[in-house]
Amino acid sequence: MRWLTRDRNFYRMLAALAIPVALQNLITFAVTLADNLMVGALGDAAVSGVYMGGQIQTLLQMFSGGIEGAILVLAAQYWGRRDVARIRCISAIGLRASLAFGLLLTAVCFAFPGAVLSLFTDKPRVIAEGAAYLRIVCLSYVFFCATQALIAATRSVERARIGMWVSSVSLLVNVGLNYVLIFGKLGA
Repeated sequence: MRWLTRDRNFYRMLAALAIPVALQNLITFAVTLADNLMVGALGDAAVSGVYMGGQIQTLLQMFSGGIEGAILVLAAQYWGRRDVARIRCISAIGLRASLAFGLLLTAVCFAFPGAVLSLFTDKPRVIAEGAAYLRIVCLSYVFFCATQALIAATRSVERARIGMWVSSVSLLVNVGLNYVLIFGKLGA
């Protein structure tokens, strides 16, 4: 029982930081879930293609998560010292690394979506459907990388709710655009 603390402020601060972070991560994964559910109406090949394209998004999320973790660990140490200049430097380095990976992945997926998807499947119809999806969704990779690095920077200075709100807005925009573009609503 020594690992528990009696300091109620510690638990309040922990909840204030952990709950928004957990919700933000849940919302981020809900975006992919929304894509898969809405595409489900288009048939099995479309669902399989989106799933294959989602594998690239998972790779991107894992890489961004690593950058986020590095920013958080390093910047939080400096936040304890209130060394804002070092936090900015760490955040800038993380943002540049994340953007570089996002740009590279976007370029590869946009130029060679079929080749990328052929790493996951050999079914031509799934590759064709997935390539059409990947060529569009890869345009969001740079923005995803930038927001995730910046959200990590805000988390390190105890502003965890910002990421939750940004992710909430992105989920709403994603679902709205999916509705319009996938189902051809509002004249699309």
